[in-house]
Amino acid sequence: MKKDEYKTQRDGLMKVANDAVTSGDLETARKTRAQIEALDAQFEDEMKELANITALEKKKIVNLAETGSSASIKGEVIDRLIAPKISDDAAYPTVFAKRLQGRNLTNEEQRVFDIFNPLDATQTTSSHTAVIPTTLMSEIFTEASVGHPILAAVNMTNVKGYVTYPKETSAGDAAWYGEADTLNDSADTTGSLELKGYPLSKVIPISYTLKEMATDAFLIYIRTNIADKIGAALATAIAQGQGVPGQSDSFKAQPKGITKELEGESSTPQVLTWTATSDEPDYDKLAQLFALVGSGYMNGAAVYATNAFIWSKLALIKDTTGRPIFIPDASAGAIGRIFGAPVYVEDGVPANAMILGNVRAGYRMNVSKELVIMEEDKPTSQRTNYVGYMMVDGAPITTKAFAYLKKSA
Repeated sequence: MKKDEYKTQRDGLMKVANDAVTSGDLETARKTRAQIEALDAQFEDEMKELANITALEKKKIVNLAETGSSASIKGEVIDRLIAPKISDDAAYPTVFAKRLQGRNLTNEEQRVFDIFNPLDATQTTSSHTAVIPTTLMSEIFTEASVGHPILAAVNMTNVKGYVTYPKETSAGDAAWYGEADTLNDSADTTGSLELKGYPLSKVIPISYTLKEMATDAFLIYIRTNIADKIGAALATAIAQGQGVPGQSDSFKAQPKGITKELEGESSTPQVLTWTATSDEPDYDKLAQLFALVGSGYMNGAAVYATNAFIWSKLALIKDTTGRPIFIPDASAGAIGRIFGAPVYVEDGVPANAMILGNVRAGYRMNVSKELVIMEEDKPTSQRTNYVGYMMVDGAPITTKAFAYLKKSA
């Protein structure tokens, strides 16, 4: 079995397994997982046997009469034949780190790296792409979500290419009908939300000296830096991304944020404003804001704002009896509650503003190309640039899940 055939079959089975889990068909997911494991085992056995045969071809004939019966026969043949039999998935994170550090890989480690990173004719020795291990990917997004609660709440999918969601543009309530009545569905209209994929990248320069750190420490360093930078960009895009630029716009195509969508509606029904002089946020203003979110979305709604806005504005608001409406509460990662809704510190939200809403129900984000690391060596400056790269798009699927309070210009 050729490497590209193995990769194609495995990718197909992984998609079937992921789709089955998403749809709740656990029986199909279990059967497909068994197929994937069998395919992995078959390919691994073939590759190991090929390595052993290749090793025999290169084996040197040793004349014991000349060297003596106590001669020590070492070299490539022995090393390859006694290579440790390790799980590819478990081994890849270490192999990945060693490759990025520029360290020599054993034959077994190179085999593992090649499985996850098929050869690409466009890559060079000074610039190539390395697929991020699944475990590291999970750790990156977990760490990014801890620092950005709005990212943790978003409903994110991993579908290659474009993905379309039905989008309700208006809706009427159900009504009672008699047997002879004609059902009226003219009040309900639906549209669609198409998510594409826009490049998101961040350069992490590392000096040659820093590359010499222990492999485990190097992995943590890479994970923390990517999580910090990519997480901040994604959270900002969800909160206030500009979307697709028009002819006169200078920004790059990106996901469309909640605030951009709400401010783009006619008459901006989901937006309230305040000024520094006459009507700073108070009890009445927040009550009006909470009234804007659709009733079906309040279960799961939360407040997102910068740390400065929370403590300089929201924490100072009092009810009619003089008691603060902000109740400190560190449960579920929040720092407090207002009118029962958890309050999260989110630096992706604009300053002097807050978003109230149900992000999981009201926003969709899709990663059309998973996060990879592109490596570019810079000998003259004695550093290596590691570029985290992915393609992603997102947008609100309904504005009724959100309300936005901001300071007027």
